[in-house]
Amino acid sequence: MVYRKLWFLHIPHLKQVMMNQNDKKTYEEAIHLLNKVQSNRNNLVATKNQIISNSHSSKQKLELVEKYLVRSGINHDALNKLPVIHVSGTKGKGSTCAFCESILRHNGYKTGFFSSPHLIEVRERIMINGRPISKRTFSKYFWNVMDKLDSHKENEEDLPFYFQLLFIMAVHVFLKENVDVAIIEVGIGGEYDPTNIVTNVPVAGITSLGFDHTSVLGKTIESIAWNKAGIMKKGSKVFTVPQPEGAYDVLHRRSIERECFLEVVRNECCLSCIQKYPASIQTNINLAIKIAEEWLISRPKQNNSFLDVEILKKSIQDCKWPGRYEIQQKGNLSFYIDGAHTVESIEICMKWYLNEIKDKEGAKGLIFNLTGGRSCEKFFAILMKCHFKHVIFVPNIAESSIEKADNINLVLPVGEQLDLCHKYEEKWLNNSSRDEDVQVFPSVKEAIDYLHQKGRCHVLVTGSLHLVGAALSLLNPDLNGNLNGIS
Repeated sequence: MVYRKLWFLHIPHLKQVMMNQNDKKTYEEAIHLLNKVQSNRNNLVATKNQIISNSHSSKQKLELVEKYLVRSGINHDALNKLPVIHVSGTKGKGSTCAFCESILRHNGYKTGFFSSPHLIEVRERIMINGRPISKRTFSKYFWNVMDKLDSHKENEEDLPFYFQLLFIMAVHVFLKENVDVAIIEVGIGGEYDPTNIVTNVPVAGITSLGFDHTSVLGKTIESIAWNKAGIMKKGSKVFTVPQPEGAYDVLHRRSIERECFLEVVRNECCLSCIQKYPASIQTNINLAIKIAEEWLISRPKQNNSFLDVEILKKSIQDCKWPGRYEIQQKGNLSFYIDGAHTVESIEICMKWYLNEIKDKEGAKGLIFNLTGGRSCEKFFAILMKCHFKHVIFVPNIAESSIEKADNINLVLPVGEQLDLCHKYEEKWLNNSSRDEDVQVFPSVKEAIDYLHQKGRCHVLVTGSLHLVGAALSLLNPDLNGNLNGIS
């Protein structure tokens, strides 16, 4: 099986690392070892091709996740004790999950939340009651899981991938910490995503569908919808939003096949605290409200089928989901930060940015990067409508001299990202009809330092959540205190 190979080829000292009891106690060593399970690009491409050409192999991949979960100490009965809200989709999965989590937490339930990717630190992916677990807690669970997996492996390659490992670890955290509900965001797709081994899913959500990860999910909206609908479980109530033509028909057919209830949620909530958000976020909030309300109804002791309005307002106002339609000020620079990384989301992001800066003095600037094998032309056609004065391409790294361990990318190293940035610079210049200041810098910090010298500027940071994470690590390193983890 191709996808089982190469992940651990760069771990010649795995046993030594795991046997060192002092190192085992540190968060930093946990992250160091976790980074070793990132794939190289050739293996990732081979894995994607296999998923596309052989659904049986994809099913085997899910079976592997189940095998590793059992090896780590969690069998099917234990997994079934974890009540899950499962959310797939192309755009808005994370924000929908975040608002849903906040609503349920404000209603008195202990919540777990598994999401991806992280912006600054890996432990952001596993939250309890809206806060990342602490470094100490992360380290404790990580080494506990790794010890069990390592002691039962059949060969040196018989260990889970990066995302699989973090998900298995999250399941351990949620069960041991006795959460009332685990809100789980799908990684890629749904049908064959590692998170799709969950069984106790009374409520699920499917956010807006569009074209992303087409090399894995297929090049038609119908194929993408089929994959996203894979999270549907027999007897579940599944909520979605208005979808592109062709996508809803697939969702409807799959709901019949899976014997579950499907409903389209409209933007019907008129609370003023929702109206301040862009339309796409309003859609996600309305979906989150419906998911949370249905989950509350499904609770055995729940007597009220309606959310309290005041609690709902507070849960929406208090919800923090960094890096999405966020504004930060630093000296003479205003940063408009959004992790848009699809053509559809870039279009929405561009409109939000222009609306926010209208009637404001200062030049327009762009800090941009694009990864994941996406073609830049369609993105540039949209972004050029902003008429930027300064356009800067950078790798997803905060500072050239410091690459934070939590954000090391072995799939697309910084040097390769920098080469791509120079290609983006060339393509932008070839397609632009305006006299713009177009630059490439090796880090976000150097881009910001350069723009500081240019006077008042409204800077849009977009194209990649990893780029957004690098920017926020400089502008707001503690994410408004959110990295003060739960022990």
